[in-house]
Amino acid sequence: MSAPLLSSVHNVEENTEHVPTNDRGTFWRRHFSSIKSFYDFFDINRISFSTSFETISHRWSSNLVYYSENYLMITLFLGVFAISSRVVLIFVFLWVTLGMYIISKLEEPIRLICCSISPPTICSMHGIFSLLLLIITGATKTIMWVTGAAGLFIFCHASIMEPRADEDEDYIDDVVV
Repeated sequence: MSAPLLSSVHNVEENTEHVPTNDRGTFWRRHFSSIKSFYDFFDINRISFSTSFETISHRWSSNLVYYSENYLMITLFLGVFAISSRVVLIFVFLWVTLGMYIISKLEEPIRLICCSISPPTICSMHGIFSLLLLIITGATKTIMWVTGAAGLFIFCHASIMEPRADEDEDYIDDVVV
């Protein structure tokens, strides 16, 4: 018979199968190892323009799969650029993250002269105030700019780049397996 879920007695040998044996950076190395090189991403020999919607949609679907990590990196770089170019947004994001970190470390209510405020109430007040700060500082505009710029770049790149010849075979092998 297995132990109850919330039991205080744990058998170390039973729990070892769920603990990952790899180090912490394995996820990032595995995820970013499939980033294509700069020369593969901007291969001038594979650029061609087409007016056929069927050709563009085929290029788009195959290039989105093939270059997905590169497109993610471009979106992240645009986001970092957008945030770092607006000093007010940096302070607001610091306020939000540090505030949530400090609130998560609270173990008991904060006692003021007249009352006691629980951590969930503080978290709600911090969330409302942070949302107002994000609206005032124009974070919505920044998010829309990053989304539009990244979407336009990705759509244009994916629709003018010819898919690689071996890419279709790799894609078919992945689907069949």
